[in-house]
Amino acid sequence: MIQHQHQQKQRRRIYLLSERELSPEVIAVTFAKTSRSPRSFDEIVSELSEEESSRFHERWVLGFGHGSIAEHAVLHIAIENVSRLAAEVIENNRLCSYTERSSRYQEFTDYYIPAGLDSDLHRLYIETCDRLFATYRHCLAKLSSHDVCRFLLPAAALANLGMTANARSLEWAITKLLSHPLSEVCEIGKEMKEVALKEVPTLIRHAEPNRYLINKEEAIRAWSRSQGYSPGESQSPGPGLHKCKCESVLLVSYDKEAEERFIAASLYRHPNSNLRLTFPQLLEWARHLPSEEKGKLIRTILSPLEPHDRPPRELEQVYYTFDCLVDQGAYRDLARHRMLTLIAQPLTVKYGYAIPRGIVEAGFLEDYREAIDLATSAYRKVAERHPYEAAYLVTNAHNRRFLMTLNLRELYHLVALRSRKEGHFSYRRIALKIFELAREKHPLLLEHLPFREPPESSALLEEEYFAELAHPA
Repeated sequence: MIQHQHQQKQRRRIYLLSERELSPEVIAVTFAKTSRSPRSFDEIVSELSEEESSRFHERWVLGFGHGSIAEHAVLHIAIENVSRLAAEVIENNRLCSYTERSSRYQEFTDYYIPAGLDSDLHRLYIETCDRLFATYRHCLAKLSSHDVCRFLLPAAALANLGMTANARSLEWAITKLLSHPLSEVCEIGKEMKEVALKEVPTLIRHAEPNRYLINKEEAIRAWSRSQGYSPGESQSPGPGLHKCKCESVLLVSYDKEAEERFIAASLYRHPNSNLRLTFPQLLEWARHLPSEEKGKLIRTILSPLEPHDRPPRELEQVYYTFDCLVDQGAYRDLARHRMLTLIAQPLTVKYGYAIPRGIVEAGFLEDYREAIDLATSAYRKVAERHPYEAAYLVTNAHNRRFLMTLNLRELYHLVALRSRKEGHFSYRRIALKIFELAREKHPLLLEHLPFREPPESSALLEEEYFAELAHPA
């Protein structure tokens, strides 16, 4: 037998291309060129200039649409003193990373005033925000609990956030900002583009308002008006809605064959020599598997999970959709899970507002309700003439309705993280309710979710922390 004596001549190398020495656009070109060049990265980058990198991006990214190249150019953007309403819009990008000033640990002191309000509404707006912040400060002095007092904060409250994004994602993020109906958001988009152009002068140059995004919203509003539906706030949330705590979370759709799909996906990725089948074949096989064997296999795969383990990717074959009605503060916390598919209704006051039990127990209910009711009334008056700007007056206490679709792997992550006792009681109850509803349908798949401590009851949590979930507004 002839033995080949080949020896590897090229040694492994792992090293950084540092942003301390190279611009983001040069780094992006360096990585892009490796697809057609046999040279090492440090050899490639040694021959690049800013001008050559710009020409490369003009031709390949902008000219031929190779957008993935722009993903290697990463920027870190500091954004200060923007409204929490604008921060929500900025953070509505799945492939960016954010850290925002927390309402759980810091006191908020100022608020945004939108331009263009009529003089009487301008005065009402300031009076309302001043009252909310005065009540908020009084609440903090009385209760020393940011978790409770944050319900009084309006969407106008000013916040800071840090944003990390690659140039491809950033271009689309800026495009969405420039296409938004709020002037504050458009101004942020313009300023963000100006700042980013200093680092990536080519890759985001063509971020402009998008006619489709603008026209789509206008078309939907026109159709709604033609059908007699008004986006105003005169409509009632429906009889009995504020009385039904169970409507905080509704499971509206789920995979009827969740267990079979998980089993089929698990066998698909790890087939043995006698089971090299297509997914439809494996799914059909799983359908006829005895219940006892299904449970045994699922437990074999999932029961070893510890709290710090990543659940298997095969759980992503299973999906759930929930219709949620929760306070705005909890919505903002849950929206940080960007793997979720969230479709949120606009900020409104028509679903009522939450009253934390801590407010009642501290004897602060009258002040609390007067402030929230004032914000509710002011919102409706502003909304008659300035429907978008009225959203700044919606508080964290007001309820927000949104549709949430997620796969079971993300559900594991969300529930395990957001149900922890150190979390805010408002989103904890939502996470636990999601778990309870999913477990009712698929107990075999949910019984192995790796909690740090045994899960509490969402109903008991509501009873402990809320006097009312949806007080009529």
